[in-house]
This record gives sequence, C-alpha cells and structure tokens, in this order.
Amino acid sequence: MLLTLFLSVPRKNEGEKANAKWTIFVLITFLLDGCLSVIQKLFLRAYGNDYSVSFVLVSALFGLGITVIVSLIFFLKDRRLVIPNGKSLIPFAVIAIVVGASTGIATMFNMQSLTLLDGVIVFPIRQGGLILMMTVYGIIRYKDKFDLRTAVMLVSGLAGIVLLNL
Repeated sequence: MLLTLFLSVPRKNEGEKANAKWTIFVLITFLLDGCLSVIQKLFLRAYGNDYSVSFVLVSALFGLGITVIVSLIFFLKDRRLVIPNGKSLIPFAVIAIVVGASTGIATMFNMQSLTLLDGVIVFPIRQGGLILMMTVYGIIRYKDKFDLRTAVMLVSGLAGIVLLNL
C-alpha cells in the first residue's frame, strides 16, 4: 500500500508537486476507510443484519454533520464556500442525492455481503474493484496514461489489499 502511495505522488515534470497537506489527506483517507470496514464488521457481529438500515442512516447523518462543520470552518476561515443557488441548485441537489443514495446502497450491499461471506473475501473484492473501476474511469474519462507506473501502482495496490486481508 505504501508503494502505491509513493508511486501516486505527482512527479515534478507533470506540472504538479505533492505537498504535505495532500499526503496527510491521503493517509487520513486510508485510515478512515479501513476504520469504516472494521466498524461495519463489528456492528454486524454485535447486531447482525437486523439494524443495518439504521446503521447506514445514522452513518449518513453523522457524515453530513462532519461535512457541515468542515464547510463552516472553511467559510469562516476564508469566505470561499460556494453555495449553489438559482439554476445550479437543482443539478447540485440531484447529484448530491444520487451520490448519497448510491453510497448508502453500496454500504448496504457490503454489509449484506459480510453476513454471507467472510471479510477476507469481501474487502479485497470491494476495494480491488473500486481501484480497478477508478483506474479505468480515469483512463477513459480523463485520458489518464496507462503506463508502467500506473500498472505497478494498480498491481501493488491490489496486492496490498489482498495481503492486508490474509
């Protein structure tokens, strides 16, 4: 996983450079995503699948609360918060609903999978599939290059996921 992180740092000749803030946010994302998987598994062990809808709802509301707090902090800090209005409000609301609903459905699917299969199988498939889909989407949509560096990042990331779950 660290090899993948190291390889994903933008090179100087690509016109971008990684900064400490970028690296910290990536590490926090790794940590929090891993915590989410552990919390889901612990919840299912304690309560079974009976309360998974409540779990997803409370998680979504908790996430919304964090987002509002962080947005307010950024707004109070430098007044750069852009609030959609007028014609941009409807597309914004539709996108927010679609993203929220798809995330909730994916979480429900993941929790249902954990009741049927062991986490050693579920987590590598979920995370590996996500990495693969994001890589393919980046190549198709944003014309990202698929070179040796990308291939090594993809293979090392997938290998890291499998090794972490053994």
